[in-house]
Amino acid sequence: MATYLVHDRRILGRTPMTMAGGFFQTSENTPLSTMIAMVNIFAAATGKIDWLYIMAHGITEVNSESLGRYESLGLGIKICKENLLIGNLGLLSAWNGKVSNILLLSCSIAGVTPASKRPVNPHIQEPGGEVFCQTIASVTGATVMASDANQLYTRITRQANWKGWLGMKEDEGDINSGSFLQMEGNVRLFKP
Repeated sequence: MATYLVHDRRILGRTPMTMAGGFFQTSENTPLSTMIAMVNIFAAATGKIDWLYIMAHGITEVNSESLGRYESLGLGIKICKENLLIGNLGLLSAWNGKVSNILLLSCSIAGVTPASKRPVNPHIQEPGGEVFCQTIASVTGATVMASDANQLYTRITRQANWKGWLGMKEDEGDINSGSFLQMEGNVRLFKP
């Protein structure tokens, strides 16, 4: 079973390299096309990726309207330079037939803003997480699994020397993949 992890380094911690058979790290400087190509290269080498894990921040937005505060959920994934947004998901069609399942390890990516909390402004259109995740499933031909809630994870620090535990900087420590895979909230499946 071939597995691959894409880790956007804005998720703090060292990449859990044992989580998958291969991995690629992105940042705010990595072109989206490079990340897409790296997944394709791994798929070509293994025949097909059974599980593609994407570890990156979900994009949400908190707004204040005269009727109160609301949060827009499932707006996109903060990955690479361009981010994944509803408008550029068609680029993921390059994975069609190469990936069976995609697990989005991103906060609130399958979330939908409740109708009662949406803005009254008709010029604001929110596709929401359902449309976002379903679009990924449709263009990639893969089943997508994602949650509607914020995701929590822990990092593992290792004994650095015989004197005991050393203080680690905030971005150090291996990401505990087990804590990431125990997803919070309602985990939903989106079929192609």
